[in-house]
Amino acid sequence: MLDYDTPLPSLYSVPIHLGPWPLADALAKTASEAARQADILGIEYKAPAAEQMQEGFTPLVSLLLYLCSANSEIGNERKRPTRPRTKKTKKGPRLFPPMQPKTWDVGVRMGTVMRKALEAPSAPAEPRGELGKQRSSPRAHYRKAHWHGYWTGQRTGEQKLIVKWIPPLLVNSNDDMPVTIRPVK
Repeated sequence: MLDYDTPLPSLYSVPIHLGPWPLADALAKTASEAARQADILGIEYKAPAAEQMQEGFTPLVSLLLYLCSANSEIGNERKRPTRPRTKKTKKGPRLFPPMQPKTWDVGVRMGTVMRKALEAPSAPAEPRGELGKQRSSPRAHYRKAHWHGYWTGQRTGEQKLIVKWIPPLLVNSNDDMPVTIRPVK
């Protein structure tokens, strides 16, 4: 759901056809299905340009995947999102919507370090090797977010593939993120 304020405050539902194809193809399938449904209902529909849709949805899909990952940075130690709890009613257990929306800080530590690193000047070249060739370290940069598979279990026994979302990583930063220790069960 996308929350727009213009021209009127509205929520727009945007289905994305997921499968073993890239996001551009998924958005093309979405536009094709929207045109088909509009034709059935007799509504005039003009699909937005595929490049425009991909440009708008790529960061949203990345954000959604980051928020759904096990290692996302949401809230702080004292104030973290929780799952809603059912309330007992005469008609059985029921979920009630919150009285007002809640705001969560996301990626605060990582975002601060990334901004500092990208604003810093690149390191000067240092002599290396016998020939005294100059080589400067690459400037701080992001490594693109991606899925990564990890095999778990005993090497000689049954193993299971677990897929985790690796968020954008900062490479070659002089400013280290503060260490966070979380107990593991």
